[in-house]
Amino acid sequence: MSRSDILKEPIEMRRHQQIRRSKSNLVKNSLKSLNLTPKKIKSQLDECIVGQEAAKKSLSVVFYGHYQSAKQKIHGYKSNILLMGPSGVGKTYLVCHTAKILHLPFVNIDATGLTEAGYSGDDVENILYRLLETANYDIHLAEHGIVLIDEFDKLSRPVNLMHRDVSGEGVQQALLKLLEGRVFSLQNKRNRHASDIVINTKNILFICAGSFEKMKEKNKIIGLHNTKQLAISQNLINSGMITEIIGRLPIKIQMETLSLQDLKIALTEIKNCVLDEYKNFFRMHNTELQITDKAKDFIAEMAIQYKTGFRALKSIVDDILLEYMYDLKCKKYAQILLIDVHNDCFIGKYILKKQPK
Repeated sequence: MSRSDILKEPIEMRRHQQIRRSKSNLVKNSLKSLNLTPKKIKSQLDECIVGQEAAKKSLSVVFYGHYQSAKQKIHGYKSNILLMGPSGVGKTYLVCHTAKILHLPFVNIDATGLTEAGYSGDDVENILYRLLETANYDIHLAEHGIVLIDEFDKLSRPVNLMHRDVSGEGVQQALLKLLEGRVFSLQNKRNRHASDIVINTKNILFICAGSFEKMKEKNKIIGLHNTKQLAISQNLINSGMITEIIGRLPIKIQMETLSLQDLKIALTEIKNCVLDEYKNFFRMHNTELQITDKAKDFIAEMAIQYKTGFRALKSIVDDILLEYMYDLKCKKYAQILLIDVHNDCFIGKYILKKQPK
């Protein structure tokens, strides 16, 4: 390394520190300026998430308590969450959008890539490293961050496994340390010669989400809420989750399968609905995309049969519009692409818009 490089190194380090400090101050100032309540959080969720009233209420209350804890720098109300529901109902999107409202550091972890420490793959301490990076290495912000562990049900303990389970029960045991609120000492990866980074997970909000298709629970439990919670916990244990980790996730939220009406609303009515991105694409080429009500109803009915929720809507609309998007050219005169359905088949036709005289 040359003399000039040696002199530049501390200057670059100070510059990065100033950038991180300014970003952290920006997040802290935004926390102070936010005037949130559980009702205000849910109101923002209602704009872009259809249905799921019980889930939105529960998340609004938990996230509000967590927001107050971070804002006032105290140990407030915090309960880790287990979010359950079929594929495509919006579990990940719901958590991501709620975290965005709070302006707190947030990371989304895929549980299928986690393994026990010492084995190939990411160990659970990497979750804290990612949270620190998101918080620009502001330890206080990181200690009040939000972690979503997606595909959590994939960590279920296999039955009659003959070898050590390093990606299932082993990861569950490792995650327990995070959920229990322990103090971790992490090696400073930016500067190997610096002291370790100490981070307390006590105030980090953990949300574990999964479909839990193996569960025998049929959502037909009648009786007290506590009875239902007990039955859900027992079914989770029977499906391969260890008892200790279920106990560290006291709030269990069951998201509902989307109805036909929910899918119709998601297609056209909510903020950032499925059709918006397609309309924007065609608009760039002087074309207005219009879909008849009959075609919208047929799309929603097809999506119900796919049983993959919101993902089915996008898949169907992609299939309908593929050829039109492929052949699209920027037209001199504005036109309309009208999509209709006839004899259970989608048909499209271009209509030239009336030009102003």
